Amino acid sequence: MSNSFLNPVTTQTWANGRHIVRCVKVIQETWDVRTFCFMADQPILFFFKPGQFVTLELEIDGVPIMRSYTISSSPSVPYSFSVTIKRVPGGKVSNWLHDTLHEGQELAVHGPVGLFNAMDFTAPKVLYLSGGVGITPVMSMARWFYDTNGNVDMVFIHSARSPKDIIYHRELEHMASRIELPEPQNA
Repeated sequence: MSNSFLNPVTTQTWANGRHIVRCVKVIQETWDVRTFCFMADQPILFFFKPGQFVTLELEIDGVPIMRSYTISSSPSVPYSFSVTIKRVPGGKVSNWLHDTLHEGQELAVHGPVGLFNAMDFTAPKVLYLSGGVGITPVMSMARWFYDTNGNVDMVFIHSARSPKDIIYHRELEHMASRIELPEPQNA
């Protein structure tokens, strides 16, 4: 029997540069924050360092606009990546993305780039502090350590205006429920 009917899949590895990606999912995180998930039509391993960012190449009202956003997903999910964006009052790009970008739509993305990451600056203990949508780079890092069972003593402190504004609230609770806490020390 011949295997000539099988088409080999050629998987590329993401390199800094311009790539066309398709929005495959939009997740409503909070009342004013959405996560946009992207994949390429031809499989690409989207390897990046947790904490890095991409630049979206958009056209809004006939005007080309480039806007950078931190990757919020973990490279442990290699065939896609996500950015999490807060709708900003008067924000031309964030409002356009929330109102216009939908599943199936294509756009160009540049990157990944950025020196702030969890791979080049390793430590046995990390303290992550974030507020509002600033959670995205540290969430990428926390997801990476969680997904890869990283041997890291991690403390994650996040500030939000109210409980309804906590981005990734359910996921953070789930992650915390799966992590073994050290036994209290008697003094």
